[in-house]
Amino acid sequence: MFSTMNYLSRQILAPVLYIIPVIPENKTNLDVLQEAYGQEQGSEINKQITSNPKDFILDERPLVRNIALDLCESINSSKKTVGPVACALADIYDSVDGFQWVRQSPGWVLTERHCPLESWTGISTIPNPNPLQPRIITSVKLIGNDLNGQLSSVLSPLGKLDVKDKNKLSEINVSSNQLKGPLLDRDIAQLPSMVIFCAAFNEITGTLNGEILGEYWKRLVVLSLQSNQLTGSIPSFSSSCCPNLRILHLYSNNFENEIPNTLGELSNLEEIRFWSNHLTGHLPKSLCKLKKLKVLHLAGNNLTGNIPNEIDEMESLEYLYLNDNEMSGNIPINSLIKLSKLKTCALRNNKFNQFEEFEIKMSEINSSISFSSSEVDETISSGVFELENEEFIGASLARVSNPIL
Repeated sequence: MFSTMNYLSRQILAPVLYIIPVIPENKTNLDVLQEAYGQEQGSEINKQITSNPKDFILDERPLVRNIALDLCESINSSKKTVGPVACALADIYDSVDGFQWVRQSPGWVLTERHCPLESWTGISTIPNPNPLQPRIITSVKLIGNDLNGQLSSVLSPLGKLDVKDKNKLSEINVSSNQLKGPLLDRDIAQLPSMVIFCAAFNEITGTLNGEILGEYWKRLVVLSLQSNQLTGSIPSFSSSCCPNLRILHLYSNNFENEIPNTLGELSNLEEIRFWSNHLTGHLPKSLCKLKKLKVLHLAGNNLTGNIPNEIDEMESLEYLYLNDNEMSGNIPINSLIKLSKLKTCALRNNKFNQFEEFEIKMSEINSSISFSSSEVDETISSGVFELENEEFIGASLARVSNPIL
């Protein structure tokens, strides 16, 4: 709301000939600006001021200047009273075009920041052991909300919170936005309680530092960074760095080089989705040790070599996508037949021998098995949206071997 507070002090900033209008207290900033400049131009000016009021405190238009000063005063006053977590969330809002978000209310907009944390859109909390203190934040989920800016602008304010304010923050999901820039080492290091991290379908660039991820995100269960612009090699995850990892989605990026052998040490892995990258080399035999793996999706890369005979050790495998690579050699039909849970085995567009014989024999054993890659989109979509399911997330958190302190 427009206010005439500190009216006299503002005259210092105004030229002598300007007459600052008196505005009725029951009108919003938008109302006032639309009356002064017309509906369309007034709405645009209101957006600009709301986005960054500091840019307008010396504006030559007295009405615009006074609204900007009011907003700056409100922001400063709010930061003194709403607490550190709400201030961190407000910093995120201000840094990634919050005024354009699809879902802003309740909580995020300036006039609602005094709301309890548990009522903020996309924020989950748990009770504080001290009933006199605010609730503790556990997750930030702003999926498909038109966040536009640097990924670090979301992570850094949360990472700078005191340990007591962030030691239960175990999930961040900012998928399907317009976030840019790299996943910085310092942001990873400042959020050591992370269990589920999803930033898929953005414009994230740079490489993934496996050593930093392994050192600070030991509790990680889900890493979902598909459909970005990441480069370099797939990190060498191992049992010593990410022992609880279950879901690893890195497809539709620009990763290259070989698939690391150390992935075979992650005994809890259930999904590996690396399709549509530029990966080379052979399918590591070490992956055959993953007895809980349900999905192995490596289609659309530049893989060579054959399918290891040991693949029959992947007793939980349901979906195998190796199509559209440069793989060759004999297909281990007898090993694949032993995979009793296999629903899809897509091997087309490679250089395998005995391909027709393989499909005929597999169909005789399992008449419902599919050899097509046309089901990829449906399978992938269900996997992505499963990450947003509360039951799935709860189960993921429950399976973490080291409870979050």
